[in-house]
Amino acid sequence: MTLIFAKENTLEALREAIEARRTLAYSFGTIAGDEQLLKDLFTASVRTSVLHTDAKGRRTVSLTNNSSVQYVLRLPGQNPFILNPFSTVTTTVAQNRPLRLTVENMWYSEQDHPQIELML
Repeated sequence: MTLIFAKENTLEALREAIEARRTLAYSFGTIAGDEQLLKDLFTASVRTSVLHTDAKGRRTVSLTNNSSVQYVLRLPGQNPFILNPFSTVTTTVAQNRPLRLTVENMWYSEQDHPQIELML
């Protein structure tokens, strides 16, 4: 499947988006294309919320996937986990640190995944 990011629903807008390379390819749970488009798709699909902050400042954060795309995520130094469509997972983040993750089922080159940094 090809995702086309057109400014409006017209043939001219579709042609312009294709020529401007505002497209992503989706197949068997993998999404490939321009790094910034991949990041934009992820941030438009996933909402974060701080649920709790403990006495040491660690935050419990929820990630809610509001799309029908499954994401395979990896936090630094941890095993990957799955954020299923229309579901929520929680994780903890250290005090005064952004939430950093890699989306392992997205590719912008043969070997690179987008790195997402979310300020909380």
